[in-house]
Amino acid sequence: PGIRQLLVPRTPPPTSPPAGPLPDVSVLCTETELSVRVKKAFYGFGASSDQLLLGPSCRSNGAHHPSGDLLFTYPLVNCGSKRFMPPGYLIYKMILRYQPKSSNSPIRRAHLVNVDIECRYKRYHHVYQVAVRPTWHPAPVKILQSRAGYEIRSMNAAWTASAPSNVYSLGQVVNFQVVGLQISAGEKIYIESCVATMSEDPNSSPRYMVIDNYGCMVDSKVEGSGSKFISPRTDDTINFSIDAFQFSSKPTSEIYLHCKLFIATGGDNNIAKSCTYNGQERRWKGIEPGNDPLCACCDSTCLAPGTRSKSVGVESSGPLLVTDQ
Repeated sequence: PGIRQLLVPRTPPPTSPPAGPLPDVSVLCTETELSVRVKKAFYGFGASSDQLLLGPSCRSNGAHHPSGDLLFTYPLVNCGSKRFMPPGYLIYKMILRYQPKSSNSPIRRAHLVNVDIECRYKRYHHVYQVAVRPTWHPAPVKILQSRAGYEIRSMNAAWTASAPSNVYSLGQVVNFQVVGLQISAGEKIYIESCVATMSEDPNSSPRYMVIDNYGCMVDSKVEGSGSKFISPRTDDTINFSIDAFQFSSKPTSEIYLHCKLFIATGGDNNIAKSCTYNGQERRWKGIEPGNDPLCACCDSTCLAPGTRSKSVGVESSGPLLVTDQ
């Protein structure tokens, strides 16, 4: 029997979606079809149409304007839907599947995600049903360790205090602040390199280079990465953010970030800089105005003879725990 016969003999009044912002995945159910709307952010993973399937084979067949959100509009009986009829209800269920792009990188920033989609009808009511967003569980506070001379701090979203937790979800933005604790007049702190590992040993394997070549954020050039240096910086601080990732070989492992830092005099130059790759402009850009030319060497080898530096050292953060939820 058709859904109209299963519900009510007459057409119910139209129902508007609930007020307020929609979640990353929402669904509008009518008498004959459903329309699933997926925000481009998709829980921080940034899903594209070729990474999403409704049921076993239904791909996005439209887009919402002007937001650009993906739409999946199909009959209720399509896309592998299953019908249930508990007392007083008629329910259609299906699954929205997210498959991240494959990569040869030792890390991953996304994982398989299944989102349950449901249209639930009371026998004498027409309802608007919103898909449930996964719940992020609170985690205990973890203070990062510091050594003499330098410190790496994980910061909150506003950059006003230390992060409330050392537990992050996959793809979530992680803010770091590098601090020079013994900076004199005319001196400035710089990052030579930062590498991520699964242990407190910066020379252990596997390893993933985040910053290299004297302040070049090499991870910012990787497709899908949002890593970048954050302005403004000061003589004794550098701020940068990365998207939380896991090592593919052991997703449950803790992550440590080890940064080789130095203090220099004489101003910025090719090896005393902070550079992020701008994918839209297809070029490297400095964190400070006028420093873009210093970043031109990031795709080769950065050298600047004569730079005076002192107190070179390695400072480690961690541990950070990156979860699938």
